[in-house]
Amino acid sequence: MRQVPQASPPVPVWLLKLTGAIASAFGAGLAALCVWALYRIVLVGAGASPGVFTFFLVVVPTAVFCLLVGFRLLFNRPNRHGSLLPLSGWLFLALLFSAVVVIGLVVVLRGELYAMSGSLLPAIAFASLSFRAYRAAKQSDAVAR
Repeated sequence: MRQVPQASPPVPVWLLKLTGAIASAFGAGLAALCVWALYRIVLVGAGASPGVFTFFLVVVPTAVFCLLVGFRLLFNRPNRHGSLLPLSGWLFLALLFSAVVVIGLVVVLRGELYAMSGSLLPAIAFASLSFRAYRAAKQSDAVAR
């Protein structure tokens, strides 16, 4: 019987672990920043403004995302489909980037800042790639069942 050669990983293992460690450290730092901000608001009485709520709406999901992806990369623990994110995670990420594109378009069109429209290209690319990953994970989930 012929032995099938093992495919080499697309990225070296040391780079995956380094990226996972950096993402985990970044997520832990953001989580610590949130805990400190909550301490300032609740115990010190710094007060909560709409900007504070916006801060938490942006930083908390970013911290959770970095911790989740960092953990999976650092310890080489993909989910049962071999992906870093669950199905809902890919959909959330795609919708988040799509919202960035829509908000960016509104800002560009209302302010007549047409020269800045090129800065939306990365968000468009990330949104489309996230939707593509979501569809692939959904198909994988349907095949697994």
